Parts: sequence; structure tokens; C-alpha cells
Amino acid sequence: FFFLMIRRPPRSTQSRSSAASDVYKRQTWGKEVVVLVPSEVKLDNLGAIWTKLHSRYLFKILDEEGLVVDVVKFEINESVVVNGEGDLQYKLTVELLLFRSYPEELLMGTIKSMNSTGLIVSLDFMDAFIPGTDLLPDSFYDPGERTWIWPFKGKDFFYDIGETIRFKTKHVNLSSKDVVEETDGNDPTKKPSIRFMIIGRGNQDGLGIVRWWES
Repeated sequence: FFFLMIRRPPRSTQSRSSAASDVYKRQTWGKEVVVLVPSEVKLDNLGAIWTKLHSRYLFKILDEEGLVVDVVKFEINESVVVNGEGDLQYKLTVELLLFRSYPEELLMGTIKSMNSTGLIVSLDFMDAFIPGTDLLPDSFYDPGERTWIWPFKGKDFFYDIGETIRFKTKHVNLSSKDVVEETDGNDPTKKPSIRFMIIGRGNQDGLGIVRWWES
């Protein structure tokens, strides 16, 4: 029996403003088990543990907790040989960095894609979904242009892909059972089930494409 704490190796991470720091929290996850085969142990057992933890947790949603954006460190509480093949079982305590949003929180992202159901917005490490019904009043989807349009005072404003959009969190999905149905814009009969952690809204003054309000 032994105890060893390992912090993650340095790697580039997205800088986080102090204003948004409240959406991040550290969560300790106990009783984690990782098994390494002899070939993995010979190469680099600690590196192999990092790889398995990243594969298991990174950018996955933990029910009722949030989205894992980093594996901060792990502690090896026990290491035992589990069979005659020489497999090593590690019992770990893992510290994770989680992201979560809250209703009415103001967010900004980049429009990644869209169809008649709404917009998919990239927040770099995850995507959010804004239903078309929650865009600015009178907005409509133009199938010819394949874009959403907001008519205002005789002019048409386009929700173009690549634009920066400001929106608020309407609902947060923290259960693996939550699913949003997205219709494929190229094939209306194809309806893959896509799950989004954040469902947003952009239906009030000041929300929508950022440059609209700057000009």
C-alpha cells in the first residue's frame, strides 16, 4: 500500500477571466480504478494513467455536476497486481475541473452551424444550442439562404456562420437522458439525436450578433 499524488503535466489551457470564474469548480472524484496491462506499465505507467483518465473524463458531462474541462491531478491510493498476466490495478482519487452554466447567465460564442431548428454555437470546448423560437422577435429561417434572419425596421440582419453571438443560458442539461433533436439541414428526413449541455436564448435587446449592437 502506498499514497502518491500526481499533478497533471503542464499543457496549454484556455485562459479564464475572473468574471467567469464562478462557472468553474473543482470536484474530487474518489474510488476511481484504472487497470494497466504490462505493455502500458513498461512504457510509462503515470503517462498511461493520464491517458486513461483523459479518455474517461475530458469533455464528458458528469450527471448533475457539469462538463469536465480538465483533469487537474490524481492521487494513487493503492496499487495491486490483479491477475497472473501482470496487470496492475490502481485505486485513485481524481480532481477534476468542471464547467457549468446557470439560467440567465450571459455567454458569448461563435455560430458554428444552423438549420430550421436553430443555431449551434461553439464555446470552444463545447457547443450550445439556441432554438429558432428563442432568437430575436420575428426571426425566421430562410431555406434558400440556409440562414436565420432578423427583420428590423425594414432591414434584414443575418445570423451568419462565424459571427460572434451574445446570448443567455435558458436551460442547463446535466443528465445523460436529456436530448435535443436536430434536423439535418441537408436531409430533412434525417434526425440524429444530439445532446447539448446548454440551451440558450437570444430574444431580447442586446442579445444576438455582437456587431449589430456595436454599430
